[in-house]
Amino acid sequence: MISYIGRFHPLFVHLPIGFIAFWLFLEFIAIFRKSDYSNVKSLLILLSALSSIAASVLGYFLSLKTGEYDANILDEHKWQGIWLSVILTIIYFLYTFLKDKKYFNYGYYPSLIVVFILLNVTGHHGGSLTHGSDYLAFSQIKDGEKEAKIEIKDINQAVVFTDLVQPIFKQKCISCHNTEKMKGELLMDTYEHLMKGGESGAVIIATNSAQSELIKLINLEPIEERAMPPKGKVPLTNDEKAVLTWWIHAGATKDKKVAELNPNAAMTMILAKFAGSGNSAHSESIPELPEVSEADVKSVEEIKVKGINIVKIAQNTNMLDVRCIINKQNWNDQKTETLLKIKEQLYILDLSGTVITNKSLASIGKLKSLQTLFLQSTQLNDDNFEALKELENLESLNLYNTQITDKSVETLSQLKKLKKLYVWQTKMTEKGIEQLQKNLPALQIVGEKKYINS
Repeated sequence: MISYIGRFHPLFVHLPIGFIAFWLFLEFIAIFRKSDYSNVKSLLILLSALSSIAASVLGYFLSLKTGEYDANILDEHKWQGIWLSVILTIIYFLYTFLKDKKYFNYGYYPSLIVVFILLNVTGHHGGSLTHGSDYLAFSQIKDGEKEAKIEIKDINQAVVFTDLVQPIFKQKCISCHNTEKMKGELLMDTYEHLMKGGESGAVIIATNSAQSELIKLINLEPIEERAMPPKGKVPLTNDEKAVLTWWIHAGATKDKKVAELNPNAAMTMILAKFAGSGNSAHSESIPELPEVSEADVKSVEEIKVKGINIVKIAQNTNMLDVRCIINKQNWNDQKTETLLKIKEQLYILDLSGTVITNKSLASIGKLKSLQTLFLQSTQLNDDNFEALKELENLESLNLYNTQITDKSVETLSQLKKLKKLYVWQTKMTEKGIEQLQKNLPALQIVGEKKYINS
């Protein structure tokens, strides 16, 4: 309850600022007018003192939730607020009982200067806690403008974390997750801090985007209390979410370039938007997507109501990216069957971590346009995997943390267009992987220890 009450500090902290500003304004105009506004000033000083005390108490309550703010700045801000409250209270009593004394003005006007300076210093440190210490620095503004103008000339040579992922964090996340303000004890200013996680542990699980807390939070509806960025902040775009999901899915590496992570057709389309417009060589490498009619609007809305996120994979295509991000345990065969209403347009499907049955897998096997399929951390096994052998256009398949064994090598070998396969933490052996590699020489396989390339 104390922590909750403390959250009203930002509301109350602006009251003494307004009262003090009005009070100092009256002192200024009193120089040029006969009236000294003594009654009004007395009220303003009282309100300044009371609101300052309230803000200090609430600020103290808020500070009890340690770990979110820089300890040194927080301590300075706290004591400056307390001293401001004390001085304002003393000025009120002196003004009430001694303002008619001849010597009063000798202490009163210097105290106004002290209040003005202390108010600014306290406010500056409060702003630093909220926005960062360099929020008002001209150099930061210039650097930000310079950084915004940087273009990626060749997306294939871009370092994924440095050139794509980190800029997203800087724009949408770093204001709440920096060295001076660490919400959830999570720092996002460096790769090492990001991978370390926060108060609830790791937020990124390499190769498993579905179980990564970061991906779950950015895909929550804005009205959800845990949604990130929080309500009032600019949310991530679908393309930004896709980049972060793909990066984690590909191993959440620090130094690898786009080309090294071998993006699929859908991801290539999205990545192209992050490149400079003059990159004609890259635009030629963008694969052509199947030309299909637009999915039925009613069918799409019907599926979305069930808690599924559906977006087009690019502007100039009708192919869809379909993901179950939340309420995975409520997934059932009926929901899988409804996906058949958009089977011609369904290009990417993420059902990782859901409760799928043999019947659901049979429905998935009918999605002939499917190019990327995430089934990690499901009940998939050798007995029901055969239903997927009809996915003739499948290029990327994630089977991480499933019960697949070497018995499924024969079925996997029938997926002739398959380019990338994840079998980390499955029951598939090195012998089975080697046999699959012989059957599909061009296939990249992510196993327990290494990539096996053609």
